[in-house]
Amino acid sequence: MEISIKKKPQDFYWENIKLVIFDVDGTLYNQEKMRRLMLCDLILDAVKNFDLQKILILKHYRRLREIAAIREEESIDIWLIDSTAKVIGCSKELVSDTVNSWIIKKPIKYLPKCIFSNVPEVFNMIKQSGKKIGILSDYPAEDKLIKMGLKADYIVCSSDENIQKLKPNTKGLIELLSIAKVNPYEAVLVGDRFDRDGLVANRAGVWPIILSNKEILHWRTISNYQDFSYNFQKNNDLF
Repeated sequence: MEISIKKKPQDFYWENIKLVIFDVDGTLYNQEKMRRLMLCDLILDAVKNFDLQKILILKHYRRLREIAAIREEESIDIWLIDSTAKVIGCSKELVSDTVNSWIIKKPIKYLPKCIFSNVPEVFNMIKQSGKKIGILSDYPAEDKLIKMGLKADYIVCSSDENIQKLKPNTKGLIELLSIAKVNPYEAVLVGDRFDRDGLVANRAGVWPIILSNKEILHWRTISNYQDFSYNFQKNNDLF
């Protein structure tokens, strides 16, 4: 699909939106709570095995992800594994296994405890309105959605072979819009970081909404999904 470059309307109206896109980590579930739970597991594992290496690997891997996003590094999975291995001085296989286990797989079991209130209701409301739901995540998302009992029409992740770019690079978002066959001004992106989710939305011409307990200057925000539901049902100018 060729994305239209038609000028985005001046005002936001839900009735004009065809696709509602969600980030996952920190947006659909409480990431701080998840990290506390995982830290407990990591400490127990380190004590049991008399080994702090996994903690160091994860610490530097997350730090390097922030750098990679800012630099908009190519081939992100390979770059992160290689870079982390060099910093730690360990094998790429150990980094890959640690990341896959402790960042991708193990946290999934805690998702039912961490999902934000009213998220399933919001998803159902969006679908009942006839709009589509998209997922744009920097991590694999399908298994997470299943564990949270959520269904999306389209899922695009930075780890997808044809993407390999982190937000705020627009490659993943443009791909998602193309798959969904909607123009940027017909989509809204809900995320928890204005420097990642908000910026990628603005770059691509999509409407951004930031999940935040505090107002952020120049950004549309919601503090929780009850607020989202209320504004969605109003079906008019957002906030």
